[in-house]
Amino acid sequence: MEDQTHSPQKPLLNRAWFVDFTALFFLLLILVEFFSPLIFDDRVFFSRDFTLITYPVRSFLSQIYHLGAIPLWSQSIVHGSPFMESFHTGVFYPPSILFILDDMTLALNLFYLFHFIILAWSVYILGRSWGMSSIAALCSAVTAMLSGFILGATLLSNFFLASVWLPAIFYFFQNYLRKKRIRDFLGAVFFLTCEVLAACPEISLMTVLLLFFYTAHPGAGKNTLRDWLHPVTALAGLVMMSLGLSALQLYPTFKMIQLSSRSGGLPFEVHSIWSMKFESLPFILMSHDFSDHLYGGRGSFQFLESFYMGIFAVIFLCLGILFLRNRSIRFWMVVFFVGIFFALGSRNPVYHYFFNWLPLMNLFRYPEKFYYMSAFALIFLTGFSMDAVTRETIKKKIHFKPVIVVLLLVFAVVSLAALNNSELSPYLAFFLLLIFGLLYLMFYFEKLGEAKFKCLLLILILFDLISHGYRIIPMIDKEFFEKEPALAKEIKKDKDPSRVYTGRIHKNPNKFEFANGPSYFSVTLAAKDYLSPFMGMIYGVEHPDSVPGVALELSDHRLWREILTRSDPERRRRILARSNVKYWVDIDTPSSYRDDFPIILPDRLKVFEDALPRAFLVNKARFGLEPQLLNTYYSEAFDPLEEVLLSEKVEWKEEENFA
Repeated sequence: MEDQTHSPQKPLLNRAWFVDFTALFFLLLILVEFFSPLIFDDRVFFSRDFTLITYPVRSFLSQIYHLGAIPLWSQSIVHGSPFMESFHTGVFYPPSILFILDDMTLALNLFYLFHFIILAWSVYILGRSWGMSSIAALCSAVTAMLSGFILGATLLSNFFLASVWLPAIFYFFQNYLRKKRIRDFLGAVFFLTCEVLAACPEISLMTVLLLFFYTAHPGAGKNTLRDWLHPVTALAGLVMMSLGLSALQLYPTFKMIQLSSRSGGLPFEVHSIWSMKFESLPFILMSHDFSDHLYGGRGSFQFLESFYMGIFAVIFLCLGILFLRNRSIRFWMVVFFVGIFFALGSRNPVYHYFFNWLPLMNLFRYPEKFYYMSAFALIFLTGFSMDAVTRETIKKKIHFKPVIVVLLLVFAVVSLAALNNSELSPYLAFFLLLIFGLLYLMFYFEKLGEAKFKCLLLILILFDLISHGYRIIPMIDKEFFEKEPALAKEIKKDKDPSRVYTGRIHKNPNKFEFANGPSYFSVTLAAKDYLSPFMGMIYGVEHPDSVPGVALELSDHRLWREILTRSDPERRRRILARSNVKYWVDIDTPSSYRDDFPIILPDRLKVFEDALPRAFLVNKARFGLEPQLLNTYYSEAFDPLEEVLLSEKVEWKEEENFA
């Protein structure tokens, strides 16, 4: 009988595979349950960039893919504009292959669910490779997938898409350094390329810096120059190969930058818009109340929808102080505070020095994006600190008193934050702190086993994040996007190509204003029905403008908008007519609503009978200098049907007679 027993290694290996497979399947079940409206109820995300930019842009991408072409150009925005070169459109982004599916809304939902799967699974696998227990790695993965930060970031499109690739890049690159397998290096190259093509370059830069400081800097366990040189050269090779694979996208984007408003860098005032506020710091401890997100106001007034990573992420951040000898805990704690330091932007008194000294910073906006580093630090600290607490408690290397003191300090900070901010409700945080304290005492005094203690913490983390998270991402029936607006149908009856302007003429055409409305929900519905820029891309409507400030805004387009804004109403109308605008969707006139839904009347659509045709011939030309040419072109005395204005002299050649 003894001869028939198996060696101990094989069952352990099989058991480890079974545990990991079960954990990954568990994460998939959570994802399916949490996002079941997207999968089973024909719902789709709604609000902010997703509604006004992401869906229209991906819809146009899908339309061109189905024609079997590469979308180099879009005629739908800013008089016609480069599409592929704009980068954020994701033409060569590998997951965009999903848009070959016939059902656009299904394709977009699967597109986002795929990214959540990549994030959750890669965090779990990375955690396991770092030595985390299966439950601790699962807690990190759940924190990543359901945190307010990640859920809110889905409404910001490219910021979310780029953020999910960090753990996969870390996993494959570290595997390569340990095992020297070329397939691991190629895996890291592929995933970094995906992150680059996701089109949020700030995220890619931060990822590479984190990868360097975690694996390649002289203090990362490197005892000799050779030990240090190998990861540095490997990282350099990783970056160069990823940039090379992305060159088909990056080179035309680089050329477009030379013509954009970012070619000379952004001024500090523009760069530092949406710096993290000091009063936002308590929202790391407690979440906003999103119950009236759509119906109680006009939407978010900060870049990030939520900073919340879960009260347990904060607890394990604080408990990490007890285990600073652990290099991983020490590293991610430093990363957390560095992320906050930079996220404060203009509210940090020394931030402007970094803006002036560090290369490339003046090409980007919104310091709140640096919170990306803090968020992932909290994700990994959840697993590392959980294992450290349980391991050291079992060995009796720590007493329960320091843990209780940390919990009391968190309790005190939550109390102070709630007293100073009426938007915060501390009761769930108090409840969870109390439960954690009781469970830890039971575990410390051996009334509760390690596995049960961790499983109960996993359940509490799920309860905390789901109770906050399900309200963060609004959803709407897919018919909202798929049903063509009445105004679009009316405009498309006209067979002559012309453009549509949705905005103000008699009032100031402020670039950030929508039509009036009782709530953010109502004005977003109106933005669709009024064919606001980008929304028209879904229905084949063409605009002379776009949403200003989105991605790479060409200098000429910005100049057109500035001239329009500075002009008087009569000149604005003339500018539009000479920009091939035949139809004006009037939002000078206040909108009427019934139960938050806009009432669209035919008189909302105005017709400019004197709009210039898309193309025509003239027999006279005049040479001039920019920008004076535009002043001439838009003046009442100039007749564009009789004469063309040229910014460069040309030599006229007599037509040869071949008779």
